[in-house]
Amino acid sequence: MERETFNAIIINPHGDIDKAIERRDWFIGFASAVSFIEHFGIIKIRSYVNSTILQRTQNEENKKK
Repeated sequence: MERETFNAIIINPHGDIDKAIERRDWFIGFASAVSFIEHFGIIKIRSYVNSTILQRTQNEENKKK
C-alpha cells in the first residue's frame, strides 16, 4: 500500500521581516517584503485571470459554436 504525502511551506512574512529589522539588516528586510508582495500578487492576478478573463473567453467560444 502506498502512503500519500503532503508537503507544505509555511510562510510568515511578518516574522521574517521583523527578524531582519531586529538585526538591522535593512536590505534583507526590504528584499523579503518585496518577495512576499510579488508572490502573493502573482497568486491574486492568476486567480483573477482564471476566474474572470478565461471564463469570459470560454463563454464567447461556446456561443460561437
